[in-house]
Amino acid sequence: MIAHACSSYRQWQTIEADLLHRVTDQLAIAIQQSELYRKLQIELHERKQTEATLREAERRWRFLLDNVQLVVVGLDLAGAVNYVNPFFLKLTGYTESEALGKNWFETFVLPSERQHLHTIFSEMLTSKPHPYYQNFILTKSGEHRFIAWNNTLLRDSAGHIIGTVSIGEDITERQKIEQMKNEFISIVSHELRTPLTAIRASLGLLQTGIYEKKPDKLKRMIEIAAIDSERLVRLVNDILDLERLDSARAVLEKTTCKASDLIRQAVEAVQAIADRQQIAFDIHPTDIEVWAASDAIVQTLINLLSNAVKFSPVGSTITVSVEPQIDRALFQVRDRGRGIPADKLEAIFGRFQQVDASDSRDKGGTGLGLAICRSIIERHGGRIWAESSLGAGSTFFFTLSLQQEA
Repeated sequence: MIAHACSSYRQWQTIEADLLHRVTDQLAIAIQQSELYRKLQIELHERKQTEATLREAERRWRFLLDNVQLVVVGLDLAGAVNYVNPFFLKLTGYTESEALGKNWFETFVLPSERQHLHTIFSEMLTSKPHPYYQNFILTKSGEHRFIAWNNTLLRDSAGHIIGTVSIGEDITERQKIEQMKNEFISIVSHELRTPLTAIRASLGLLQTGIYEKKPDKLKRMIEIAAIDSERLVRLVNDILDLERLDSARAVLEKTTCKASDLIRQAVEAVQAIADRQQIAFDIHPTDIEVWAASDAIVQTLINLLSNAVKFSPVGSTITVSVEPQIDRALFQVRDRGRGIPADKLEAIFGRFQQVDASDSRDKGGTGLGLAICRSIIERHGGRIWAESSLGAGSTFFFTLSLQQEA
């Protein structure tokens, strides 16, 4: 900054020089502040742009997590839930307020898996990778859903671990299909192979002609082939029936049915077998009407009555009755057979489950009859179960609705 007297020579005074110095100092400060302000404005603009970019990135990720058809769960270092997406809430039946803050392992994990999964979580927090695993989770209603997880550690800006986020796919149905496939392989390798082997052996012997002059042996080989052919047909039919019911492909056309008619049709179907073993039926009269698919319930009764005949001693009586309850009809089929051990009362309703492994061979069953019964009754919204005393017989119960469905 320059001060200049243009008209004539001037002797500048000390006070004037001091004033000039002060003015220039202030101007220098103003220029410096102006530069700092300009830089600050640039920095604030850049920061706003960065924040806007981060907000947009967060909005996109939030939109993705909120709409993806996958389970997303965030946990803090203590294993408490700090984020769940809408798909998780839909799958489990919880509300967001019910899920957030809950301990993941105590609330959503099966008791049998808690310790193992908690160990995995602890190892992840110490940087030991566990990117993939599968486990069941519990819904609010108590249902089990099988989830395949991908897991990622969350870190803060300083690089410190602050929790995990897991993205999971519900593979419950896939697991069921896999289980069904494994069961089918088991069936083919054992249940179907056994009668096929017997048929093949019988036909092979007949083909050699060694029994041409032995009519009794010839007849016996033909009987064996016929028996095992029938067993094979029953097994295939039972498998097809069960798969059709379980996959909901079978349409159950329900109407109002007289319980007495259903029982009569089922008894007539097994009467010939019962007569051969001198087994009688004690049928209690009833005028109860139920809302059901008549053919399916007759099939259920035939299965129960056939089992009762198979396991009843010669000359005994099988009791069939129906009792009204509040809004249900309770059907009962009671035999006087050998009885069922307590630890088998639930298992016998599973596929290929029998009280004794030799029953399939000795009694001619496929091990699928009760599984078909349970599937039919559950499709009707009812319940089926058994009670038994060893040596005193067994009673099978099932319920059907008394009123037409809305």
